[in-house]
Amino acid sequence: MKDFKFIFKNPSVFTVFLEQTGLKKSDEVTKDFLEFFIEKCYKEKYMISYSLKQLHNAIDRVSFAVQILIFSIYILSIFLTGKTDKDSTGALISAILGIPIIASLLRENLIQPIMFLFVTHPYDVGDRVLITLGGKLENLVVSELNVFSTHFYRWDGTCFFVPNSILSQTAICNIRRSGPLMEYHHIQISSKTDVRKLYDLKRNLQKYVKKYPNYYTDYILVNYEKVVDSNKLYIKVLMQYKTNIQNYEHYLGLKSNFICYLNKQISQLGIVYTLPTQKIAIDAKT
Repeated sequence: MKDFKFIFKNPSVFTVFLEQTGLKKSDEVTKDFLEFFIEKCYKEKYMISYSLKQLHNAIDRVSFAVQILIFSIYILSIFLTGKTDKDSTGALISAILGIPIIASLLRENLIQPIMFLFVTHPYDVGDRVLITLGGKLENLVVSELNVFSTHFYRWDGTCFFVPNSILSQTAICNIRRSGPLMEYHHIQISSKTDVRKLYDLKRNLQKYVKKYPNYYTDYILVNYEKVVDSNKLYIKVLMQYKTNIQNYEHYLGLKSNFICYLNKQISQLGIVYTLPTQKIAIDAKT
């Protein structure tokens, strides 16, 4: 990686670049990683530009709505001033009684969505988010921002239109703004498994992730979790990717490669789980 230092005129900028990408000067940059990184930069640039355009359009819509509101209040004031005292008093009382209702409607349907979109601003176009909708955790990508609703796409291509008034009261996990993802994999083995095999498994997994420093960190744990029926041992294998799962296809590929290697090591080390002997009763009548 240090061979790319000549591109940066300022050494401090090169240092910041390494920190942002999570690379080290000693890391080897492959052709596949360089292609992935360039493609990622172009996607990020496009998403930022499109997100800013969506926000600008939303601001224009809010400005238009405010102008309509001001114009309506102006027409109403002219209408009230043109009435007699008795009519004006009745209209004024009606207006006062209607203010709480109007204020509640404005807060729920106008103010809350605007505050959610421009102040809270939990995501941008292109961000991958985890949101609970209808009691189900959804993995979605933001496709369009509007004042009153947000458009999402699910992994299977389904398009969601969710009101911002609902989203403002929902917990949202922004994957793009999150750090490196940590993940665990459960395996079930015999409680009589030699502990040295588990040490060998951990050591081999550490060698594997160190072989691909651009995709995985050195963090590997092989922990005992629980024992069931005195013969089944649950093992939790914890590992960490170099980045988050914003690029879901890339993440699935890395996950598949790791699980494939994990399964291969379990087989080679002879780590197994054998079902206990079961008692069988034979009915003579049958």
